[in-house]
Amino acid sequence: MSKFRKIPATDEAYKQTKIRFADIYEDFIRFNLSIQDKEKVKSVSGKPDSYARYLIRLVILYEEIIGDKLLEIKTFEAIKKIEILRDAFKDEFCIYNIREARFPNAALNSFISYVAYLNSESEEMIDNELNYDINKLDFGEDIIEETSALYERPQKKKPKIKVGSLYVYPRNRLVVYKAKMKCNWQCEFNNQHETFTSMANKKPYLDAHHLIPMATQDYYDNTIDFTDNVVCLCPTCHSRIHHAIIPQKLEMIEVLYDKRKDLYQRHEIDINKQKLESYYGIF
Repeated sequence: MSKFRKIPATDEAYKQTKIRFADIYEDFIRFNLSIQDKEKVKSVSGKPDSYARYLIRLVILYEEIIGDKLLEIKTFEAIKKIEILRDAFKDEFCIYNIREARFPNAALNSFISYVAYLNSESEEMIDNELNYDINKLDFGEDIIEETSALYERPQKKKPKIKVGSLYVYPRNRLVVYKAKMKCNWQCEFNNQHETFTSMANKKPYLDAHHLIPMATQDYYDNTIDFTDNVVCLCPTCHSRIHHAIIPQKLEMIEVLYDKRKDLYQRHEIDINKQKLESYYGIF
């Protein structure tokens, strides 16, 4: 008998779990509806509601099969636990996923996007402040050479720090500066894109962007603040990767990921294109 039982909405465990996470359930639906609205997609399958319902089912299955109570699900820690369930019983989960019209896996990918979104506002604000500061600095090649080894091997993430009223993961300015040197101060999405010369340091003005967003740092034990994860973009492309419609955003992610996908193993960061896309609301 499969561990992944069918759970109807009338099931007592379903009703109780939905009550436990009622606020998250409704907010998750609103998140999916907002993406659908932005992309002007007409829902014919009730996907926003279905994703929320299958999230509840995944929580129930995790608690029943693993024997561990999820007290909070709006975290990357909870996502990792559900992924452990999926991976530990890979064949059975695959059968279950197909049996349920692939909604369980789609719901999980959508929830990853949701949790990343919840963390993104504060992280984007810190990134904008960092870019403003970096474009006024000129460290010089000697300093970069002396410190380069620090950013080319796996490192555990550092604790969050308080910035104003927010708690965020720290960024190293040398990491960003070295990334700009490596790309020869050119937009990495298209090196033909023109930018302007910064009055402060007389360098081409570029924005730094963590391809695996810093908003997802909770998901990883090792830091994702390393040079190989920093892409340098002209201001237009930086805005595009955050705010463009999905096809335009997807094109950028594919180009930038393909350039550095093999480098993530060096830092012991487990990432694939599908997971990266989910961080940007693409699933």
